[in-house]
Amino acid sequence: GLNMLRIWTLMGLMLPLTGRVWAAPMDLAFDFKFGKPLVRNQAGTNHPSGVALNADTGDVFVMDLLNNRVKRYDAAGNLVTQWICRQGLGLTVDPRTDIVWVAMKRNHTVRAYSPDGTLLITLGNEGKPGTGPAEFKSPSDVSIDPSSGNLYVMDSGNQRVQVFRTELSTPQAAIVSPERIEGRGRRAVTIPAEIDWEPFWLAVYIQNFEGDLTELPKTGGIERFSPETMANLDAIQSEIQPKDYTPTVQFSHEFTVGDTEKSSQFQQPFGISVHPGGDFLVVANTGNHELIQFDLDGQVLARWPRPSTQESAASTTGVPPSSEPGVFHWPRNVAIDASGNIYVADTRNERIQKLDTNGQFLSFIMGPNDRASGSFHPRAVDVNPQTGAIVATASYANRIDRFDADGQFVASFGVRDRTGHRLNTAKGLAIHPESGDIYISDSMDHRIRRFDSEGRFLDDFDMWIPEQHNTQGEPLDAEWFTDPTRVMWTVKEDQSSPSAMDFDADGRLWMSRGSMRFKQDPRLESSLVIRSFDAEGVYQEGFGHSGFPNNGRMRGLLVDRSQKHIYIANSINHVLMKFHLDGTHIWTVGKKGNGTDQFHFPSGLSMDPETGRLFVVDSRNGRIQILNTDGEFLGHWGEPGDDDGQFQFTDFSGLSWAPEGYLFIADSKNHRVQVLDTDGQFVMKHGEKGFGGIGKYTGFTDLIAHNGKLYILDNAGAEVEVYNISFPDETSSDD
Repeated sequence: GLNMLRIWTLMGLMLPLTGRVWAAPMDLAFDFKFGKPLVRNQAGTNHPSGVALNADTGDVFVMDLLNNRVKRYDAAGNLVTQWICRQGLGLTVDPRTDIVWVAMKRNHTVRAYSPDGTLLITLGNEGKPGTGPAEFKSPSDVSIDPSSGNLYVMDSGNQRVQVFRTELSTPQAAIVSPERIEGRGRRAVTIPAEIDWEPFWLAVYIQNFEGDLTELPKTGGIERFSPETMANLDAIQSEIQPKDYTPTVQFSHEFTVGDTEKSSQFQQPFGISVHPGGDFLVVANTGNHELIQFDLDGQVLARWPRPSTQESAASTTGVPPSSEPGVFHWPRNVAIDASGNIYVADTRNERIQKLDTNGQFLSFIMGPNDRASGSFHPRAVDVNPQTGAIVATASYANRIDRFDADGQFVASFGVRDRTGHRLNTAKGLAIHPESGDIYISDSMDHRIRRFDSEGRFLDDFDMWIPEQHNTQGEPLDAEWFTDPTRVMWTVKEDQSSPSAMDFDADGRLWMSRGSMRFKQDPRLESSLVIRSFDAEGVYQEGFGHSGFPNNGRMRGLLVDRSQKHIYIANSINHVLMKFHLDGTHIWTVGKKGNGTDQFHFPSGLSMDPETGRLFVVDSRNGRIQILNTDGEFLGHWGEPGDDDGQFQFTDFSGLSWAPEGYLFIADSKNHRVQVLDTDGQFVMKHGEKGFGGIGKYTGFTDLIAHNGKLYILDNAGAEVEVYNISFPDETSSDD
């Protein structure tokens, strides 16, 4: 009896001497799991966010972001090789050596790889941001000046560009003596003794001479070798691989915009590119929606900013400001061809823009932009300085698009099928109240996947609004979708990034659209951030509100089925909002802070329908806030920490009230489920940090207690674990 008392006490259940008696503690028994992660070693990509061309071979190197790999494709789009590269971003190929440089944004370093993936050198401190020379904070892109060999690093977190001198140390295989030359031929050849062999051999390799090597420039006293000697040199050259060359790097200098006005400084700069001839470089100053042209010493030559609303022609043409030619919305990346033309990945405008050297608009370059192919959404672009061929990442659609020198779409490669049962950064769960079907919001594939109650895959859908209208309520005709200044808007419905979901009493699935919305979007549907669909994924209705953020960061949604109300955790604005299902606003409560009536990034929502208590994950305050249906704060449970009854949440953290009187909480950063009783007392916990085993999590986002079962969405494992819940059996006694 004493041992059992200790067990119950550890579980947070008080055993009274008289009155209520708890017959057994709560228990979770594993039942089954379903859903599977993506296959990471496939040729298809997952959110590709960097791209670079090898000008000589046409090979394309892709930073396959969510697969944590660099993938190398040949000019026809066939996968050649790949290697692990965790959370890199921008990359470039040194045309002299084929060395691949990668900006490791999350790791605060820059790495150099051989073309086959051999790590050659790392710049910066692994995992540690810094502000000194050769230290980085979230570097986002790299570029090489072929004429000098200087490496330019977009040190984004430090709002600066760092410049490094790169030199090549000669591998032993490349140091060739006259004796070695003479010994390879059928007859001895007299070699001038004054030859400077090391520079000569580097010249042979770097310049990549083909065929007649007698066309070499004068190097170290060599005038002209006989064909036999050149054949011997060619044979030796074939023994040397690019990985044999290790670059040596020395910090040179750094520069920034130099303007004291904050609005004119670097604002989240992402991309950088050097003109192939070394004439200038361009930075994509992403957060300020502009390009900045510099000379190679860091002096500003020109700026091509996004014009203000007053300066734009929108008021007279009716064209949204961000879709005008020569205007950018969140330009993520930039490339420059041999003629000095500039190619901008105009990301949120769903297009690439081509400008001349002076920043004058030349043309649009558009992806397929059909619903079957999915969004273009280019995050990176590169151009072959020899052929003019263009490649761009269609990041949300998980593919690479290829264009000819005129900007005409040619083909796509690296395509990954987004349909099916495999999960890609799933964020939310919902269970149909009648069928028991399980719906999962698969955020990075921009779909909702449906499984039956036994975990068998049924289908998926993409939250498309089929009949689109303009802001006057008029249907959009086919010609509207082909206008290059408007075609960007046609793919927005595919970029839903769904997260929080819930069902109403009629079986309609309500969801929060998680991706960007644009106030200047000329379609009526653009403002419908909260949307509902029937069980088969057919759009029903939706609503918006002026208080909803443009970036869609609203991580919690709850439907009160009996009262037909919907509650929204407006996370980025740190408030909770209540609406009728028709979109009529009822109240908004809270503000940013850690006080009794404040939130810091609220996320998951649940409700006890008997008492009307609302439970809100106050994620960055590490607690559960409790309100009534009138928006009055009743108190909170928990505090930050990793002990029982303490919490550490991610921005996606769900919770679920069971009618038996228990609150199940996704204590996500602590890699566990915690259960509290009706008074907020700790009952039990489940799970530990790990990967690949039952009850082991490296991050999970949501859970649902439903009909005696607990469904846990393991985001990192890309599976749903299902447990049978044994609730404490409560009896009463008069002793």
